[in-house]
Amino acid sequence: MLRSWDKHVSKKYTSRIAESSATDDGICIARDCWGVLLNMLSIILLGSPGSGRSTLGRILSRRWDIPLICTGDLLRSAAEKIGPVAKAIRHTIDGGNLVSDEIVNHLLASELGRPDCADGFVLDGFPRTAAQAQFLSDVLPRIGASDPMVLQLNVSPEIAVERIQSRVQCVGCGRAYNSKLWPSGHPGYCDDDGMPLVKRTDDVERSIATSLRRYAETAASVIAHYRNANYHVLDAGSAPGTLLETVEGVVAQQQAFRFALA
Repeated sequence: MLRSWDKHVSKKYTSRIAESSATDDGICIARDCWGVLLNMLSIILLGSPGSGRSTLGRILSRRWDIPLICTGDLLRSAAEKIGPVAKAIRHTIDGGNLVSDEIVNHLLASELGRPDCADGFVLDGFPRTAAQAQFLSDVLPRIGASDPMVLQLNVSPEIAVERIQSRVQCVGCGRAYNSKLWPSGHPGYCDDDGMPLVKRTDDVERSIATSLRRYAETAASVIAHYRNANYHVLDAGSAPGTLLETVEGVVAQQQAFRFALA
């Protein structure tokens, strides 16, 4: 039996004219007619730092016109504010450690309440702990969201470190680039807003090692939370376009299954 909000069809996704547009990543995203896309498409991206979550998240966000919520960006934005909480966040991030579940859950819940999340969202970097995963499982039914599609991005530690050491970020919009894999078309500056590109303060060797270790310590419990649900493992060493095709196939398969049950 499908829940009522599963049967609701969002006007946002009906009658789309087939067209293609090349993104800044050099990937041609087909905005084809899926027929109809069920109202709430919630996607969780899991993976270590350097696995390409942000890049794939931005692609999926554009593909289905749903917001990308990156907890790293939320925390960095919160850290720029004034006060003891902001100071504590800055200290934790600079040390490559995890901010408390309480703070992260509060920031995430505020984002999910935004009107533009009504049709779905992509979560990058959340949940990072079992407690956060349980918090999300409790929150999603309250906002009318279906069980999320969880994508686990697997990549070797060596590739992850190489990617992190090569990445830079726009000081304005926060868009991430990689000087080797997906560089800016305007060296040193963001393609979107023209602002300078800089290395993040947590992308130093000590913080990278700490971040990877922290992720390994908490990943197993989060994966265990979702493994028997809508959980999919992807090879994050693949090109972004290949990953997009894989995700599109998963979504299409699930749509066909749901419509068969309707």
